[in-house]
Amino acid sequence: ELVTGYFIQSNLSKMRFTLAIAVVLLVLLQLSQVEAGKNRDKDKGKDKDKGKDKDKGKDKDKGKDKGNGKVKSGCKDLGRVLKNCLKKGWKPLGAELDTTDCTTKSGKMKKKGEKKCAKAEVDYTGEGCPALCLDDEDEDDEKEKETEEKETGGETGGETGGETGGETGGETGGETGGETGGETGGETGGETGGACVKTPKTVAQCKLPGQRLAGAQLSPGYYDNIASYEACVALCQTIAGCEAVVYKAAPKRCFVKSGAYRKTPEPYADSTSAAMCCIRGDCDCPAEEGAGGEGAGGEGAGGEGGNKGKSIAECTLNGINLPGAQLSPGYYEGFPTVASCVAKCQATPGCKAIGHKSEAKRCFVKGAGYGAARADTSGRPTASLELCCLDGTC
Repeated sequence: ELVTGYFIQSNLSKMRFTLAIAVVLLVLLQLSQVEAGKNRDKDKGKDKDKGKDKDKGKDKDKGKDKGNGKVKSGCKDLGRVLKNCLKKGWKPLGAELDTTDCTTKSGKMKKKGEKKCAKAEVDYTGEGCPALCLDDEDEDDEKEKETEEKETGGETGGETGGETGGETGGETGGETGGETGGETGGETGGETGGACVKTPKTVAQCKLPGQRLAGAQLSPGYYDNIASYEACVALCQTIAGCEAVVYKAAPKRCFVKSGAYRKTPEPYADSTSAAMCCIRGDCDCPAEEGAGGEGAGGEGAGGEGGNKGKSIAECTLNGINLPGAQLSPGYYEGFPTVASCVAKCQATPGCKAIGHKSEAKRCFVKGAGYGAARADTSGRPTASLELCCLDGTC
């Protein structure tokens, strides 16, 4: 019994020791399993993040490819939004957006639309779109033309379209250019050239209240929002080929006319007229285009005298735009004067006219098909010129 008890007591101690070791091993096994699980979760998270980054990269690349493929339509749509924003009084946030020639509104737009406009600006400049309103056409251009045609018909009593458009355009262009140029150039070429005594008068002295000088409107034929008769005369003096005005105070409208207007004033209520030759004092002098002082003499070569070219200063249209038909590229930087811009146009194949922004030193070059002259509304110093004016082929 003693031996059996000793044996049992000895084995019991060993079993306790073995059991303790087993418990320790079990605990260690569980701890290693927990740690392994954490590592697996961590690796899964990394793989997931890599997948996201890869997907983002693909989406970004897709976005780039999509942007590169559709820049033009994107620029066009964004440009339309921005133009509407400018018309509502929105002011661009940065200097990157070129708003040259854009129609803007003074004041401040409603806050409701500012966020949309700001986002459109960021997207437009981010896509590398061109200057916003280059070669921009007025949306109401056709309406203005219709209004102008109706006004022309009323102001000239229906005679401008028929008589001036047909007979004056043809006969005056041919007969006046030929006969005056030929006769003056041939008969008075050396005798009268320089014998004329000019007697300039003031704008007030040349004023013809209640009368009009009918026919021969330029294109455009009139300008609105002209405050006074004096302002109308001043406008005419900045427009190449303008030789007379008719001013209507009620609508504040100034009609501008070429030298083919009817020289005898006609009674016309609510109108005030003036001839530029009266202000210059050369109404009774031979036309400069036909003067033969340059040697055409007795051969009467003045038949082409009516088409004699003019200087850059004479052909410059200050405050006027000739919209549309820009070449590619549409403009060049670093041209400080109209003369330098004209030289660039003359050296550019297909260039027929220019637009010049003196502050930006920017020269716009235009091909055939540009629109009729219209007043510039950008508020920046602007000038235009047709090359045909320089060589007398307009």
